Amino acid sequence: MRKTLLLTTIAAALAGSASAQIKYHDINPDTTISTWDMITIAPIVKLPGYGTSNAIDIWWHPVPEVVVNGWNDCEVLYDAAGTYPAMLKAGDSISASGTWKKPAYDPLNKAGVGNWTTNATDKYLGIRAKNNGVWNYAWLKMTVANAAASFTVKEYAAETSGKKINAGVKTSTTIAYTPQEYKLNIVSTEGAIDIAGLEGTNNITLTDIGGRVVYNTIATAGKHSISTQQLTKAVYILRISNGEKHKATKVQL
Repeated sequence: MRKTLLLTTIAAALAGSASAQIKYHDINPDTTISTWDMITIAPIVKLPGYGTSNAIDIWWHPVPEVVVNGWNDCEVLYDAAGTYPAMLKAGDSISASGTWKKPAYDPLNKAGVGNWTTNATDKYLGIRAKNNGVWNYAWLKMTVANAAASFTVKEYAAETSGKKINAGVKTSTTIAYTPQEYKLNIVSTEGAIDIAGLEGTNNITLTDIGGRVVYNTIATAGKHSISTQQLTKAVYILRISNGEKHKATKVQL
């Protein structure tokens, strides 16, 4: 099941200067993932649909590992060497300075490799996403458990005027989010993936584990079948979105 954070209210407040604006998002309750699953963070705007958002996915895989993947114009702050996503502490500056990269399933902690391997409780991931062509800087407060046994996301905030933000800086106004699951019946059979229970108009995308799109279509309400006869036997990620309802699941062919 894919857990997606959906915007219900936006609050902007002064922070640091008259032109600084911060949107603060409380993930309530804190969300912990310890099975093959992920959560999406879109720090600037709510998700219009998979593949079109400036967002990141944070995955737990049974290596075990916690990795991050970027979509479109969304990047993560890396360590000075540009090797792994940096682990920040409260008060650290998040700005244009530093090494920014669009992550491709890069590890926070992969079997002990990465910057989030020890003392990774209530630390911060630096994020930036473009909004109307301008980089907006953001932080995500999260914990990566020892030995990458799980990860927990707690809150995040974005500075929306193009200025820097310090990790942990937020407004006093809470913005509530509700995880919404798209309840579908998805069955993988020999030569096909069958989807039932679709509502309205749906964007359906199938990617390999590296993010390469192997199938993409728009489907209407009811049922839809994806032929897999030409695909290599491997693990794929099926993503389905319909307005504010989203679902992603791994499919083993």
